[in-house]
Amino acid sequence: MSTPPPGPGWWLASDGKWYPQQWEYTFRTASGSNALNDLLTKGDELGQWGWEMVNYTIDERGGLTMQAFLKRPITP
Repeated sequence: MSTPPPGPGWWLASDGKWYPQQWEYTFRTASGSNALNDLLTKGDELGQWGWEMVNYTIDERGGLTMQAFLKRPITP
């Protein structure tokens, strides 16, 4: 009988030890008057591949620029 995982997302390796979930990160940038729609479209596309948005920024100095920060779990 194996021991239960110490928390959500942990995985049992072939060495019999539990390891925490690991993540990979990325970001996307969009600028101009259509920045929001561009970023939402990019986010929807990445969501199809398991990415989830965790934060975003909006910079209105010198025009509109938006950035979205995303993460997805790395498969053990």
